[in-house]
Amino acid sequence: MSNYYISPTGAGDRSGSNLANAATINNLAKLVEKAGANDQILIRADQGSYHVTSQIAFHAGGGEGKPIVIRGIDGSGAPAQATIVGSRPAKYGGDGDAGNELFKLLDGADNLKFKDLLVKDTGTVFRIGADVSRLTIDNVDAKNMAYFVNDLASGSETTATVEKMTIKNVDIVGFSNKAINLAYDTHGVLIQNVNGDMAGQTGEAYPEGIHLRDTVHDVLIKNTTMANVQATGKADAYWNGDGFATENNVHDVRFENTSAIGNTDAGYDLKSDDTVLVDALAVGNTRNYRLWGSATLIDSEGYDPHKHGGSSSQNQVWIGKTADVTIRDSTFGDASTKTAVFAGTDGNIAFDDVTTYHATGTALNSLYHTAISGLSEIADHFVYPGSIAYDFG
Repeated sequence: MSNYYISPTGAGDRSGSNLANAATINNLAKLVEKAGANDQILIRADQGSYHVTSQIAFHAGGGEGKPIVIRGIDGSGAPAQATIVGSRPAKYGGDGDAGNELFKLLDGADNLKFKDLLVKDTGTVFRIGADVSRLTIDNVDAKNMAYFVNDLASGSETTATVEKMTIKNVDIVGFSNKAINLAYDTHGVLIQNVNGDMAGQTGEAYPEGIHLRDTVHDVLIKNTTMANVQATGKADAYWNGDGFATENNVHDVRFENTSAIGNTDAGYDLKSDDTVLVDALAVGNTRNYRLWGSATLIDSEGYDPHKHGGSSSQNQVWIGKTADVTIRDSTFGDASTKTAVFAGTDGNIAFDDVTTYHATGTALNSLYHTAISGLSEIADHFVYPGSIAYDFG
Protein backbone atom coordinates (compact mmCIF):
# COMPACT_ATOMS: atom_id res chain seq x y z
CA MET A 1 0.00 0.00 0.00
CA SER A 2 1.31 3.43 -0.96
CA ASN A 3 0.37 6.82 0.45
CA TYR A 4 0.15 10.09 -1.44
CA TYR A 5 -0.12 13.47 0.25
CA ILE A 6 -1.91 16.77 -0.35
CA SER A 7 -1.53 20.07 1.50
CA PRO A 8 -3.18 23.48 0.93
CA THR A 9 -0.19 25.04 -0.84
CA GLY A 10 1.77 21.94 -1.81
CA ALA A 11 5.45 21.48 -1.05
CA GLY A 12 8.75 20.46 -2.68
CA ASP A 13 8.29 18.93 -6.10
CA ARG A 14 4.50 18.61 -5.53
CA SER A 15 4.56 14.95 -6.59
CA GLY A 16 2.54 13.88 -3.53
CA SER A 17 5.11 11.23 -2.66
CA ASN A 18 5.42 12.44 0.95
CA LEU A 19 4.52 15.44 3.12
CA ALA A 20 7.71 17.24 2.12
CA ASN A 21 6.61 16.93 -1.51
CA ALA A 22 2.83 17.29 -1.04
CA ALA A 23 0.66 17.88 -4.08
CA THR A 24 -2.15 20.44 -4.18
CA ILE A 25 -5.79 19.45 -4.19
CA ASN A 26 -6.09 20.38 -7.86
CA ASN A 27 -3.99 17.27 -8.55
CA LEU A 28 -6.28 14.94 -6.59
CA ALA A 29 -7.73 13.23 -9.67
CA LYS A 30 -4.25 12.70 -11.13
CA LEU A 31 -3.10 11.10 -7.89
CA VAL A 32 -6.07 8.71 -8.08
CA GLU A 33 -4.95 7.74 -11.59
CA LYS A 34 -1.42 7.15 -10.31
CA ALA A 35 -2.51 5.21 -7.24
CA GLY A 36 -3.29 1.51 -7.15
CA ALA A 37 -5.71 -0.69 -5.23
CA ASN A 38 -5.57 -0.15 -1.45
CA ASP A 39 -3.53 3.05 -1.79
CA GLN A 40 -4.43 6.17 0.18
CA ILE A 41 -4.46 9.84 -0.71
CA LEU A 42 -4.04 11.78 2.52
CA ILE A 43 -5.22 15.38 2.73
CA ARG A 44 -3.54 17.46 5.43
CA ALA A 45 -6.27 18.88 7.70
CA ASP A 46 -4.31 21.12 10.05
CA GLN A 47 -2.70 23.64 7.69
CA GLY A 48 -5.80 25.56 6.59
CA SER A 49 -8.78 25.14 4.30
CA TYR A 50 -8.77 24.06 0.65
CA HIS A 51 -10.54 26.47 -1.70
CA VAL A 52 -11.96 24.58 -4.67
CA THR A 53 -14.29 26.46 -7.02
CA SER A 54 -14.43 24.00 -9.93
CA GLN A 55 -15.14 20.28 -10.17
CA ILE A 56 -12.60 17.54 -9.57
CA ALA A 57 -13.48 14.79 -12.06
CA PHE A 58 -12.47 11.18 -11.42
CA HIS A 59 -12.02 8.60 -14.20
CA ALA A 60 -10.12 5.98 -12.20
CA GLY A 61 -10.41 4.02 -8.97
CA GLY A 62 -9.21 1.02 -6.99
CA GLY A 63 -10.02 -2.67 -7.09
CA GLU A 64 -12.96 -4.67 -5.78
CA GLY A 65 -12.51 -4.95 -2.03
CA LYS A 66 -9.40 -2.76 -2.32
CA PRO A 67 -10.58 0.81 -2.74
CA ILE A 68 -8.46 3.89 -3.10
CA VAL A 69 -9.09 5.90 0.07
CA ILE A 70 -9.17 9.70 0.00
CA ARG A 71 -9.18 11.05 3.55
CA GLY A 72 -8.13 13.83 5.88
CA ILE A 73 -5.29 13.52 8.40
CA ASP A 74 -3.47 15.71 10.87
CA GLY A 75 0.30 16.20 11.06
CA SER A 76 0.78 12.92 12.91
CA GLY A 77 -1.21 10.95 10.33
CA ALA A 78 -4.25 10.50 12.58
CA PRO A 79 -7.73 10.90 11.05
CA ALA A 80 -8.90 14.54 10.97
CA GLN A 81 -11.48 16.30 8.83
CA ALA A 82 -9.88 18.35 6.08
CA THR A 83 -12.00 21.41 5.20
CA ILE A 84 -12.88 22.19 1.58
CA VAL A 85 -14.64 25.47 0.70
CA GLY A 86 -16.40 26.09 -2.60
CA SER A 87 -17.95 29.00 -4.50
CA ARG A 88 -21.51 28.95 -3.11
CA PRO A 89 -22.44 32.12 -1.21
CA ALA A 90 -21.94 31.51 2.51
CA LYS A 91 -25.49 32.77 3.09
CA TYR A 92 -27.48 31.25 0.24
CA GLY A 93 -30.39 33.49 -0.70
CA GLY A 94 -32.22 31.29 -3.21
CA ASP A 95 -31.08 33.49 -6.10
CA GLY A 96 -29.92 30.64 -8.34
CA ASP A 97 -26.21 30.93 -7.56
CA ALA A 98 -25.90 27.30 -6.46
CA GLY A 99 -22.12 27.08 -6.48
CA ASN A 100 -19.68 24.57 -7.94
CA GLU A 101 -19.70 20.80 -8.11
CA LEU A 102 -16.86 19.34 -6.09
CA PHE A 103 -16.29 15.62 -6.69
CA LYS A 104 -17.60 14.29 -10.01
CA LEU A 105 -17.48 10.52 -10.55
CA LEU A 106 -17.31 9.49 -14.19
CA ASP A 107 -16.68 6.24 -16.08
CA GLY A 108 -13.95 4.24 -14.34
CA ALA A 109 -14.35 5.88 -10.93
CA ASP A 110 -15.07 2.59 -9.16
CA ASN A 111 -13.93 1.47 -5.72
CA LEU A 112 -13.39 4.89 -4.21
CA LYS A 113 -13.74 5.73 -0.52
CA PHE A 114 -13.99 9.31 0.75
CA LYS A 115 -13.43 9.76 4.47
CA ASP A 116 -12.82 12.46 7.10
CA LEU A 117 -13.73 15.60 5.18
CA LEU A 118 -15.78 18.75 5.86
CA VAL A 119 -17.20 20.50 2.79
CA LYS A 120 -18.63 24.03 2.97
CA ASP A 121 -20.32 26.41 0.53
CA THR A 122 -20.47 24.02 -2.43
CA GLY A 123 -23.27 23.45 -4.93
CA THR A 124 -22.96 19.67 -5.14
CA VAL A 125 -20.53 17.73 -2.98
CA PHE A 126 -20.72 14.41 -4.89
CA ARG A 127 -22.02 14.27 -8.46
CA ILE A 128 -22.37 10.77 -9.89
CA GLY A 129 -22.21 11.28 -13.63
CA ALA A 130 -21.78 7.73 -14.99
CA ASP A 131 -22.23 4.09 -14.00
CA VAL A 132 -19.90 3.37 -11.08
CA SER A 133 -19.60 0.70 -8.43
CA ARG A 134 -18.61 0.35 -4.78
CA LEU A 135 -18.60 3.96 -3.63
CA THR A 136 -18.16 4.73 0.08
CA ILE A 137 -18.66 8.10 1.77
CA ASP A 138 -17.78 7.97 5.49
CA ASN A 139 -17.49 10.83 7.99
CA VAL A 140 -17.85 13.48 5.31
CA ASP A 141 -19.86 16.39 6.71
CA ALA A 142 -21.26 19.24 4.66
CA LYS A 143 -22.65 22.71 5.27
CA ASN A 144 -24.48 24.93 2.77
CA MET A 145 -25.09 23.12 -0.52
CA ALA A 146 -27.78 22.37 -3.09
CA TYR A 147 -27.06 18.61 -3.04
CA PHE A 148 -24.82 16.42 -0.93
CA VAL A 149 -25.12 13.50 -3.40
CA ASN A 150 -26.73 14.02 -6.81
CA ASP A 151 -27.05 11.02 -9.13
CA LEU A 152 -27.33 12.64 -12.56
CA ALA A 153 -25.80 11.34 -15.80
CA SER A 154 -23.23 13.65 -17.36
CA GLY A 155 -22.66 14.56 -21.01
CA SER A 156 -23.16 11.61 -23.37
CA GLU A 157 -23.79 9.18 -20.50
CA THR A 158 -27.39 7.96 -20.42
CA THR A 159 -27.31 6.40 -16.97
CA ALA A 160 -25.48 6.89 -13.69
CA THR A 161 -26.30 3.69 -11.85
CA VAL A 162 -24.37 2.98 -8.68
CA GLU A 163 -23.85 -0.65 -7.79
CA LYS A 164 -23.11 -0.91 -4.07
CA MET A 165 -22.92 2.38 -2.22
CA THR A 166 -22.41 3.21 1.45
CA ILE A 167 -23.07 6.64 2.94
CA LYS A 168 -22.50 6.70 6.69
CA ASN A 169 -21.61 8.92 9.63
CA VAL A 170 -22.56 12.11 7.80
CA ASP A 171 -24.07 15.43 8.93
CA ILE A 172 -25.68 17.52 6.17
CA VAL A 173 -26.70 20.99 7.35
CA GLY A 174 -28.18 23.63 5.07
CA PHE A 175 -29.22 22.21 1.69
CA SER A 176 -31.59 23.87 -0.75
CA ASN A 177 -32.61 21.01 -3.05
CA LYS A 178 -31.95 17.42 -1.92
CA ALA A 179 -29.54 15.96 0.57
CA ILE A 180 -29.25 12.61 -1.23
CA ASN A 181 -30.78 12.07 -4.69
CA LEU A 182 -30.38 8.54 -6.15
CA ALA A 183 -31.66 7.43 -9.54
CA TYR A 184 -31.42 5.01 -12.50
CA ASP A 185 -30.97 1.37 -11.39
CA THR A 186 -28.85 2.20 -8.35
CA HIS A 187 -28.92 -0.70 -5.90
CA GLY A 188 -27.18 -2.26 -2.95
CA VAL A 189 -27.27 0.98 -0.95
CA LEU A 190 -26.65 1.51 2.77
CA ILE A 191 -27.41 4.93 4.26
CA GLN A 192 -26.54 4.82 7.96
CA ASN A 193 -26.05 7.39 10.72
CA VAL A 194 -26.89 10.30 8.43
CA ASN A 195 -28.46 13.49 9.74
CA GLY A 196 -29.88 16.03 7.30
CA ASP A 197 -31.35 19.43 8.14
CA MET A 198 -32.39 21.85 5.43
CA ALA A 199 -31.84 24.64 7.98
CA GLY A 200 -33.98 27.29 6.35
CA GLN A 201 -32.71 27.17 2.77
CA THR A 202 -36.14 27.54 1.16
CA GLY A 203 -36.75 28.53 -2.44
CA GLU A 204 -36.83 25.25 -4.39
CA ALA A 205 -40.25 23.92 -5.47
CA TYR A 206 -39.60 20.24 -4.67
CA PRO A 207 -37.02 19.91 -1.90
CA GLU A 208 -36.50 16.47 -0.36
CA GLY A 209 -34.15 14.99 2.18
CA ILE A 210 -33.51 11.55 0.68
CA HIS A 211 -35.07 11.00 -2.75
CA LEU A 212 -35.11 7.64 -4.59
CA ARG A 213 -36.44 7.46 -8.15
CA ASP A 214 -36.42 5.40 -11.39
CA THR A 215 -35.77 1.71 -10.47
CA VAL A 216 -33.59 2.23 -7.42
CA HIS A 217 -33.84 -0.88 -5.22
CA ASP A 218 -32.31 -2.87 -2.39
CA VAL A 219 -31.79 0.15 -0.14
CA LEU A 220 -31.37 0.14 3.65
CA ILE A 221 -31.75 3.48 5.43
CA LYS A 222 -30.78 3.11 9.08
CA ASN A 223 -30.32 5.41 12.10
CA THR A 224 -30.99 8.41 9.88
CA THR A 225 -32.91 11.68 10.35
CA MET A 226 -34.20 14.18 7.80
CA ALA A 227 -35.54 17.42 9.26
CA ASN A 228 -37.00 20.79 8.25
CA VAL A 229 -37.25 20.09 4.53
CA GLN A 230 -39.52 22.96 3.64
CA ALA A 231 -41.09 24.74 0.70
CA THR A 232 -43.32 27.78 0.65
CA GLY A 233 -46.03 29.01 -1.67
CA LYS A 234 -49.41 30.65 -1.99
CA ALA A 235 -52.03 29.82 0.58
CA ASP A 236 -54.10 27.82 -1.94
CA ALA A 237 -51.14 25.95 -3.49
CA TYR A 238 -49.74 22.58 -2.46
CA TRP A 239 -46.56 22.95 -0.41
CA ASN A 240 -43.97 20.26 -1.03
CA GLY A 241 -41.00 19.28 1.12
CA ASP A 242 -40.54 15.63 2.16
CA GLY A 243 -38.10 14.10 4.61
CA PHE A 244 -37.91 10.77 2.73
CA ALA A 245 -39.42 10.25 -0.73
CA THR A 246 -39.54 7.27 -3.09
CA GLU A 247 -41.10 7.23 -6.55
CA ASN A 248 -43.02 4.65 -8.57
CA ASN A 249 -40.93 1.65 -9.71
CA VAL A 250 -38.58 1.97 -6.74
CA HIS A 251 -38.76 -1.22 -4.68
CA ASP A 252 -37.31 -3.13 -1.74
CA VAL A 253 -36.53 -0.19 0.52
CA ARG A 254 -36.15 -0.73 4.27
CA PHE A 255 -36.11 1.96 6.96
CA GLU A 256 -34.76 1.11 10.41
CA ASN A 257 -34.77 3.61 13.29
CA THR A 258 -35.31 6.65 11.09
CA SER A 259 -36.86 10.03 11.92
CA ALA A 260 -38.63 12.66 9.82
CA ILE A 261 -39.22 15.93 11.64
CA GLY A 262 -40.76 19.28 10.72
CA ASN A 263 -41.18 18.86 6.95
CA THR A 264 -43.78 20.92 5.10
CA ASP A 265 -45.28 17.97 3.18
CA ALA A 266 -44.68 14.40 4.33
CA GLY A 267 -42.22 12.92 6.72
CA TYR A 268 -42.28 9.77 4.58
CA ASP A 269 -43.75 10.16 1.05
CA LEU A 270 -43.38 6.64 -0.32
CA LYS A 271 -44.61 5.41 -3.70
CA SER A 272 -42.27 2.41 -3.73
CA ASP A 273 -43.35 -1.23 -3.39
CA ASP A 274 -42.08 -3.76 -0.88
CA THR A 275 -41.27 -0.95 1.54
CA VAL A 276 -40.73 -1.73 5.22
CA LEU A 277 -40.42 0.77 8.07
CA VAL A 278 -39.27 -0.50 11.47
CA ASP A 279 -38.95 1.88 14.45
CA ALA A 280 -39.77 4.86 12.25
CA LEU A 281 -40.63 8.19 13.86
CA ALA A 282 -42.48 11.11 12.26
CA VAL A 283 -43.08 14.36 14.14
CA GLY A 284 -44.48 17.71 13.04
CA ASN A 285 -44.87 17.01 9.33
CA THR A 286 -48.04 18.07 7.52
CA ARG A 287 -48.69 14.38 6.82
CA ASN A 288 -46.44 12.24 8.93
CA TYR A 289 -46.75 9.24 6.60
CA ARG A 290 -47.93 9.52 2.98
CA LEU A 291 -48.06 6.05 1.44
CA TRP A 292 -48.92 5.15 -2.15
CA GLY A 293 -47.51 1.64 -2.74
CA SER A 294 -47.11 -1.56 -0.73
CA ALA A 295 -45.70 -0.68 2.68
CA THR A 296 -45.49 -2.17 6.17
CA LEU A 297 -45.02 -0.08 9.32
CA ILE A 298 -43.77 -1.98 12.37
CA ASP A 299 -43.11 -0.53 15.84
CA SER A 300 -43.39 2.95 14.36
CA GLU A 301 -44.70 6.23 15.73
CA GLY A 302 -46.27 9.47 14.55
CA TYR A 303 -46.80 12.57 16.67
CA ASP A 304 -48.20 16.07 16.26
CA PRO A 305 -48.70 16.45 12.50
CA HIS A 306 -48.58 20.14 11.72
CA LYS A 307 -49.86 21.86 8.60
CA HIS A 308 -47.20 24.40 7.66
CA GLY A 309 -49.27 26.00 4.91
CA GLY A 310 -50.92 25.41 1.54
CA SER A 311 -53.79 23.17 0.54
CA SER A 312 -52.85 19.84 2.13
CA SER A 313 -54.78 18.13 4.89
CA GLN A 314 -53.17 17.39 8.26
CA ASN A 315 -52.85 13.65 8.94
CA GLN A 316 -50.92 10.99 10.77
CA VAL A 317 -51.23 8.51 7.88
CA TRP A 318 -52.56 9.29 4.40
CA ILE A 319 -52.84 6.58 1.75
CA GLY A 320 -53.20 6.82 -2.01
CA LYS A 321 -55.57 4.88 -4.21
CA THR A 322 -52.97 2.21 -5.10
CA ALA A 323 -51.71 1.76 -1.56
CA ASP A 324 -51.55 -1.61 0.20
CA VAL A 325 -50.51 -0.76 3.75
CA THR A 326 -50.12 -2.78 6.95
CA ILE A 327 -49.55 -1.01 10.28
CA ARG A 328 -48.48 -3.17 13.20
CA ASP A 329 -47.45 -2.50 16.81
CA SER A 330 -47.44 1.26 16.23
CA THR A 331 -48.58 4.42 18.03
CA PHE A 332 -49.94 7.73 16.75
CA GLY A 333 -50.77 10.70 18.96
CA ASP A 334 -51.59 14.39 18.91
CA ALA A 335 -54.14 16.78 20.34
CA SER A 336 -54.83 19.11 17.42
CA THR A 337 -58.44 19.59 16.35
CA LYS A 338 -57.18 19.86 12.73
CA THR A 339 -55.88 16.29 12.47
CA ALA A 340 -57.65 13.39 10.78
CA VAL A 341 -55.64 10.38 11.92
CA PHE A 342 -56.07 7.98 8.97
CA ALA A 343 -57.12 9.49 5.63
CA GLY A 344 -57.21 8.76 1.91
CA THR A 345 -59.40 7.34 -0.84
CA ASP A 346 -59.42 3.75 -2.14
CA GLY A 347 -56.45 1.49 -1.45
CA ASN A 348 -56.09 -1.15 1.27
CA ILE A 349 -55.04 -0.78 4.90
CA ALA A 350 -54.74 -3.30 7.72
CA PHE A 351 -54.18 -2.68 11.44
CA ASP A 352 -52.67 -4.97 14.06
CA ASP A 353 -52.11 -3.76 17.63
CA VAL A 354 -52.21 -0.02 16.91
CA THR A 355 -52.69 2.70 19.53
CA THR A 356 -54.01 6.17 18.74
CA TYR A 357 -54.54 9.38 20.73
CA HIS A 358 -56.39 12.28 19.14
CA ALA A 359 -58.38 15.32 20.14
CA THR A 360 -62.00 14.95 21.20
CA GLY A 361 -64.28 15.47 18.20
CA THR A 362 -61.66 14.73 15.53
CA ALA A 363 -61.80 11.85 13.06
CA LEU A 364 -59.95 8.60 13.55
CA ASN A 365 -61.07 7.25 10.19
CA SER A 366 -61.33 9.57 7.19
CA LEU A 367 -60.73 6.76 4.69
CA TYR A 368 -63.18 6.58 1.77
CA HIS A 369 -63.84 3.55 -0.45
CA THR A 370 -60.86 1.92 1.28
CA ALA A 371 -60.64 -1.80 2.08
CA ILE A 372 -59.99 -1.74 5.85
CA SER A 373 -59.19 -4.68 8.08
CA GLY A 374 -58.38 -4.79 11.77
CA LEU A 375 -60.23 -1.68 12.94
CA SER A 376 -60.90 -3.55 16.18
CA GLU A 377 -57.12 -3.80 16.60
CA ILE A 378 -56.93 -0.04 17.19
CA ALA A 379 -56.91 1.06 20.83
CA ASP A 380 -58.37 4.53 20.33
CA HIS A 381 -58.10 7.27 22.97
CA PHE A 382 -59.38 10.83 23.10
CA VAL A 383 -57.27 13.59 24.65
CA TYR A 384 -58.00 17.22 25.48
CA PRO A 385 -57.36 19.56 22.55
CA GLY A 386 -54.04 21.30 22.93
CA SER A 387 -52.43 18.72 25.20
CA ILE A 388 -48.65 18.78 25.41
CA ALA A 389 -46.86 16.91 22.64
CA TYR A 390 -46.00 13.31 23.53
CA ASP A 391 -48.14 13.59 26.70
CA PHE A 392 -50.40 10.72 25.68
CA GLY A 393 -51.68 7.82 27.78
